[in-house]
Amino acid sequence: MTVSDTNCDVKPVKQIPGDLVGTRTLNLNVRSYAGFVNHGADHMFLWFFEAQDCLGTDKQKDAQVADFPLLIWLNGGPGASSMFGALSENGPYLIQNTDTGTVAENPHAWNQKAHIMYVDNPVGAGYSYNGDKDYVDNERDLGERFYQLLQGFFKNPNYAKYAKCPLYFTGESYGGKYIPFICDTIRQKTYRVDEDDGDCCAYLPQVKPAVEGDVPINLHGMAIGNPYYDAALQTQARLEMGKTLGYLDTTQYQQLMDNLEVLRKAVDDGDWLKAFNYNQGIKNDLINCGGNVAIYDVRTWDLSLFDAIVEKYFRKPEVKLALNLAEDQPWKCADETGHVTEHLISDFVQPTQCIYGKILNQCDEKGTPAYQVLIYVGNLDMSCGVAGTEQMLRELTWNHHHDWQNLERFVWASPKDTTKGFVKSLSNLTYIVIPGSGHMVPTDQPNNSLEMINRFILKHKFPTYSTPIDPSTYHDLLQPNKE
Repeated sequence: MTVSDTNCDVKPVKQIPGDLVGTRTLNLNVRSYAGFVNHGADHMFLWFFEAQDCLGTDKQKDAQVADFPLLIWLNGGPGASSMFGALSENGPYLIQNTDTGTVAENPHAWNQKAHIMYVDNPVGAGYSYNGDKDYVDNERDLGERFYQLLQGFFKNPNYAKYAKCPLYFTGESYGGKYIPFICDTIRQKTYRVDEDDGDCCAYLPQVKPAVEGDVPINLHGMAIGNPYYDAALQTQARLEMGKTLGYLDTTQYQQLMDNLEVLRKAVDDGDWLKAFNYNQGIKNDLINCGGNVAIYDVRTWDLSLFDAIVEKYFRKPEVKLALNLAEDQPWKCADETGHVTEHLISDFVQPTQCIYGKILNQCDEKGTPAYQVLIYVGNLDMSCGVAGTEQMLRELTWNHHHDWQNLERFVWASPKDTTKGFVKSLSNLTYIVIPGSGHMVPTDQPNNSLEMINRFILKHKFPTYSTPIDPSTYHDLLQPNKE
């Protein structure tokens, strides 16, 4: 199947319902588009918002469009709708978690200095569906289908102007698997290579456009929050954090560590379903031992977060009509359950972090890194938190592996007495820990996350200061009292 089999049924969105009770209507403050890109039996839903700083008449805006980066946001799950990110994390409008579900402008929206597109990915998540119930079974299949979505969107004359924008993939959680593989698919589709690249960790020169007639995709990088990439590694980190915080005692911790060894052996044996069941069982036992603690934010016992209110909104017929959909169009949002997860069980439990090294190692003809990568993590997330991500990056195979292991971390603060995060950066990789945040960093730290993404895509330095550990200070402290 080729891009010629693709059509883009995406249309302007002028206004949306402003609450759940039908008393308000919001007129959108930027150009916005929503609808399906159809490729074969795939019907992928997207909701696009232009940058707020893109001002003037439509003609003037069209002339400015390519001056702004384009962000694509993907929630994870697997099975989660990216509309969750749009309405409860970093979109231009946020819904309040109240009975009325009032929707209001977000002063920390990520589309201030960039266009942003939210995509329900893969089929089976949110509004996206496949007419033949043909779900993705692996990341390569997912990347191919997403590439066709981009081609369908950019080939439409109404949206071709956005193809020239510097493109960054953003997202969180299981997006830690989706996003690097989509980026690598774009690389493979955009450039022909002279050797078999395998799945991971190969350095490949970029040569020339690979697919005749395809729109070149101007990929510049990716920014992923609290990424998921390795079931065994991250489950161990969950258990260690749970024990440290007192949600597990020593006996419970050891029992679950024994179960983790069963999980690891199942992965080694290729028994994906057994590994998945043990992974889910360990997670559920950790939550139960903590009195139903929220694994995504250890400060709370509210496991639902915004799920229920967002679900009510996107299932309203008035919302579907506003987004150019049929009133009876189903909307689904799942987290590690349902058809999407069932088809990705082997992907769920297998480690895939080596794809990060492959993305980082890509260089242009001059030897300059081709893609910028930002990994950020909220320090209060027990699901995909700091310890596992730090270990993954230390062990990652890429061109700067050894230098990264000894790299100094800096405090991000502005002004100096206001700490916003902790930053390590080398070549084309930046890693940031965001204090005071759980799994959903844009929700928990909206101001700092907005500054973070803007500095990343606009290539502005983070204001930081060094905190070196000097062994001589310990020596001085141990000097005997001479009085």
